[in-house]
Amino acid sequence: MKPDDWTRVLRDRWDDLAASPYRGFFVASHRGWDDPATWQAQAEFDAAIAFHGISPGRRRQMDVLEIGCGVGRLAQVCAPQVRSYTGFDISAAMVEEARQKGVPGGSARFFTGDGMNVPREAADRRYDLIFALAVFIHLPRVVIASLLASSERLLAHDGELRFQLRADRDDPTGIEGEAPALECAPPELRQGPPSAEELLAIDQIGTLAGQGYYMGDAFRYDEVEPFVLASIPGSRVKLHRYDPEHVYVHARRQ
Repeated sequence: MKPDDWTRVLRDRWDDLAASPYRGFFVASHRGWDDPATWQAQAEFDAAIAFHGISPGRRRQMDVLEIGCGVGRLAQVCAPQVRSYTGFDISAAMVEEARQKGVPGGSARFFTGDGMNVPREAADRRYDLIFALAVFIHLPRVVIASLLASSERLLAHDGELRFQLRADRDDPTGIEGEAPALECAPPELRQGPPSAEELLAIDQIGTLAGQGYYMGDAFRYDEVEPFVLASIPGSRVKLHRYDPEHVYVHARRQ
């Protein structure tokens, strides 16, 4: 499809999900999405992934950009820790909700984008950290490549892009075993059979998958670095894989 076609498909899909009664499931992508305490604990854990290895003092000096900010789930945790936070998303409904919620300290701003590029309004500064979590796993390679190239142009000197890709489960290459300790432990997610609400949300995923695009392209481990370098030439790339389903990428500008 052409870029404009992907913009239409992705915008329609995520605007529909924004209106779904199970929206929290699609936004958070974890069990317990309907429990406020679990929602908050998972947001704190995901923010710890984004900031891993960056000291609190360094964070306070950073301008940060989040790709796919949704309703501001991670902005609530990240924005108070940094000099400035900017988030953007393709769903205008989700962006409006993020604006209405606001964040502690008022250091955040939110924009609606076309799903292919960083919005023009967000291109007014250079960012020390640009990150995307639970975003690229829903996108095709052509869209991911466009977003990476658009984002790379806005990195500050020695700035870094951190993001998560969907891994090919049939390729065990690169799995490192136990993940490093983070600032907070992952929440204890609900165990046992799915609840009635979860079953309805899962059923909606099946319907969406049958109608068109929902889950993004999966990468074999050896494909990831060449793909990233094609989008961000000359960057230093580090890959981390702690489970069969995801590859985490750190790409630093040189």
